[in-house]
Amino acid sequence: MTENEQIASGVLAALENSGGRPSLLRAYNCMTRLRLSFDEAAGIPDGLADAIAGLPGVLGTNASGTELQIILGPGKAANVTAALNELLAASKPAAPSEKE
Repeated sequence: MTENEQIASGVLAALENSGGRPSLLRAYNCMTRLRLSFDEAAGIPDGLADAIAGLPGVLGTNASGTELQIILGPGKAANVTAALNELLAASKPAAPSEKE
């Protein structure tokens, strides 16, 4: 597993442990940061920023409204985002059945 995949796995584990996975709207990046956007009603889960900030390879975190920015550095943000989105797609929870 590459360093980028390890970071992505750690972010996914932190999301699941904090209960934030269902409220995650999308994961995307800018040049230096992985950005996690959460549902406005739920917001950023308590403790998530601290859990992610403690991961090896993460330089820090910044919360802005309902977005958590994970500071990774140039070049790394895009690779970690791609790895995280692959993990999210592979482990997507089953959609609830629609009621009639």
